[in-house]
Amino acid sequence: MVGGGVAPRYSGSKDTATSPAYGLSIRSPYGVFLDSDSGLGWGTTLPNGVSTQVYVGLSGSRKDHRKHGEGSDYLRGMGDIKSRASIGWDISAPIGPVVLSGSIRRALKQGSDKDTGKAYTQVHVGIGTDLVKGTGGTVSVLLGASFGDSNYMQTWYGVSAAQAGRTRFAAYRPKAGMESVSLGGSWSYPIDKHFSATLSVEAAQLVGDAGKSPLTQKKHQYSGGLMLGYQF
Repeated sequence: MVGGGVAPRYSGSKDTATSPAYGLSIRSPYGVFLDSDSGLGWGTTLPNGVSTQVYVGLSGSRKDHRKHGEGSDYLRGMGDIKSRASIGWDISAPIGPVVLSGSIRRALKQGSDKDTGKAYTQVHVGIGTDLVKGTGGTVSVLLGASFGDSNYMQTWYGVSAAQAGRTRFAAYRPKAGMESVSLGGSWSYPIDKHFSATLSVEAAQLVGDAGKSPLTQKKHQYSGGLMLGYQF
């Protein structure tokens, strides 16, 4: 898949950036898969329609300076949050017209930096449904919520004493809990038997300690994208 999108420069930023996007998904008949979102893993669908998968991939990253489509000079001195190995588990279950979903990801420790390199865990739950499904494509909506442990919240929204000493921010230590709630929608249109186009939008609200963080310039976060896919 290839396309482009617009998203906040970091979670909590008031500025957005437009950047190209790409995706790859390869799945074998035996459940082994490789894709750009999750990484390398194995998944299966049970007779009752419940789907589950486990995988090894890479965590997110954040730069403390403006560079291309990410980072912000507002964060200068905070230090970069580097991508590191992560493990994950996803599950989804259809219940009538809706699908309940959940995921848990554990990012492993990266280096010796206590501010940006700690191992952390993030959990996401959601409920989605197809509003329209026919020759005109499929229109779907998803309501979700994200949670993080104390290390996750500190890494992405906290300010340690050391970071406070070299930035504009006062020290801030958020607690484990809910990070955000979100509402997303997508329209997937089959162009022919191989090509399809997908338009997606999402609105998210940072809540709790994430919303109160001195790093958060704007609690309302919006993103969107347009992708063109090819299926063999």
